[in-house]
Amino acid sequence: MNPSTEEDNQEEYEILDVTENAQQRMSAFIEYVGRVPQLISRVPHSDVAVAGLGGWAVGYLFKKVGRVAATSVGGGLCLMQLAYQSGYITINWNKLNRDMNRTQRIVNSTINENQTEIQTTIHKVKRFFKKNVPLSVGFAGGFLIGMAT
Repeated sequence: MNPSTEEDNQEEYEILDVTENAQQRMSAFIEYVGRVPQLISRVPHSDVAVAGLGGWAVGYLFKKVGRVAATSVGGGLCLMQLAYQSGYITINWNKLNRDMNRTQRIVNSTINENQTEIQTTIHKVKRFFKKNVPLSVGFAGGFLIGMAT
């Protein structure tokens, strides 16, 4: 091979160091993200707006799912009553009452055992709402608006 053609085939590449630029951008991003919680916690208007938007979405979905659930349960009860009156379904009332009493005893004992946990949870929820009044009000208002639309 001719040495002049080998030199023509080889290209020169310049190596660029992009890590410095990436590090600068990453540090700027981390600094920006670090300031976001301070901005949100200091401005109650943004808390109300964000919570209101979330409440609206939850209320709207709750309304749609609730409507479907109510229709399903109501329709199912109507069909069960119709089937019972037509003779397709017979109910063993003695067994039903016995099972309901047993379930009621189990539920009551479970509630009595977990009473302190339930009270602690209720206390935590109350404390959260008292501490975050803008969030609570925004979510409640958004939820009601979502239910209305």
